[in-house]
Amino acid sequence: MRLLVGDADHGFGNALNVMRTVTELQKAGVAALTLEDTHLPAKYDEQSNVLINMEEAASKIYAARFARSDDALSIIARTNVAVTTLEDSIARTTAYQKAGADAICLVGVQDFQHLEALTAHLSVPIMLINYGNPALSDVEKLSAANVRVVVNGHAPYLSAIKATYEALRDQSGMEGSELSLPELLSKYTLSDNYREWAKTYLKSGNGSN
Repeated sequence: MRLLVGDADHGFGNALNVMRTVTELQKAGVAALTLEDTHLPAKYDEQSNVLINMEEAASKIYAARFARSDDALSIIARTNVAVTTLEDSIARTTAYQKAGADAICLVGVQDFQHLEALTAHLSVPIMLINYGNPALSDVEKLSAANVRVVVNGHAPYLSAIKATYEALRDQSGMEGSELSLPELLSKYTLSDNYREWAKTYLKSGNGSN
């Protein structure tokens, strides 16, 4: 039984790239994959939650369906409802459902009133990305809103990083102050370096855009 849900980001390009992504993830044996309508990679000084236009995003869902050779693979359309209006979110999710999405993944839902407004027009199951919002913790209400999967952010992943670091630190007998999780991520993901590289190489006029 396949239980793995793959995070396919925005499909790594246009609709044709999405088709390749679906083919490869299907070969890898995932049970489902999410495709988001975020503009990636972000341009210099652009927020990481800018959305592409609805028509392009719907076309990616349609292409993903076409590329799928196993109907057991679920195509989940993901959108961030916190960065646009309620009306736009409803229009987007309606279009994605019409394009053939097997489920809709929502990020940035505020509370159950917001969730109900977002899902009233949908018939497909809902996946919810919840970054520790206590206003969305009632399991019965989630079920009534047709929510079938809840992902609580990156907490397990971050905890695993912290635990691994502490175990290796203890084994090696490292001295000095222990790094906090933000410090740990910053140091080993080279975030300061990437900020400098972005300033140097991603500005308009340097051939990046």
